[in-house]
Amino acid sequence: MKLADYFNVTLNYLLGLAEDSAYGAFSPCPPFGERLKEVCAEFNVSLYRLKKITGISESVIRYWTSGKTQPSIKSIIK
Repeated sequence: MKLADYFNVTLNYLLGLAEDSAYGAFSPCPPFGERLKEVCAEFNVSLYRLKKITGISESVIRYWTSGKTQPSIKSIIK
């Protein structure tokens, strides 16, 4: 149900039981940098703390939050 709410679609659509979602189009996925800021705020983690925890340089994290670059899968796992 949470997936259906997140994407603004019906459960039948997610399960393949309906051709079209009754709610309309999917919700757009927010840019990574925007979502990273939201998650850090939600868990009360500063970008500096994120740097210390992951070992990823602060400049790289700032590039992500500004939307200049996207992280690699390896960085996301960290």
